[in-house]
Amino acid sequence: MSVNVSAQQFFGSGLIDKIKEVLGTTGLPPELLELELTESSLIKDPDQCIETMTRLRDMGVQIALDDFGTGYSSLSALCAFPLNKLKIDRAFVQNMDRGSRELVIARAIVSLGHELGMRVIAEGVETESQMGHLKALDCNDVQGFLTGRPMSGPKLEALLEEQHRIGGFH
Repeated sequence: MSVNVSAQQFFGSGLIDKIKEVLGTTGLPPELLELELTESSLIKDPDQCIETMTRLRDMGVQIALDDFGTGYSSLSALCAFPLNKLKIDRAFVQNMDRGSRELVIARAIVSLGHELGMRVIAEGVETESQMGHLKALDCNDVQGFLTGRPMSGPKLEALLEEQHRIGGFH
């Protein structure tokens, strides 16, 4: 389960305790919880950010850097912060055609993420062509309308029950 976290929420008091409480109440294994932070969140208070991220990772919670490549991209941040995942911003996916600059940048992000031991997720995937390029780049995961549209809790629950009944997603 991925949750977008704002800088205010991330740096606010009680985040760690709240996450422990939610994990305890729901029984969700911590490794199935992913917190998504934007690049701008990282630069607000880098030292506190590293401390909080380290505590979360020690609990087993996954940390993803959202919208990578469009904000305050600093390659040094990829070394300094304990991240599990990089999410390629949709701006690079939308215009991804063979030979385009966006494709070159997406390839570099995937390669960089893998070399740093991170999973790489592409956002905004809407076409089979985009999916094909991302598969060829060995991108780990995708998000976007091609794979599913936003849905309510009850609809998601029904979908998951159906997928469990038939033996998984195909």
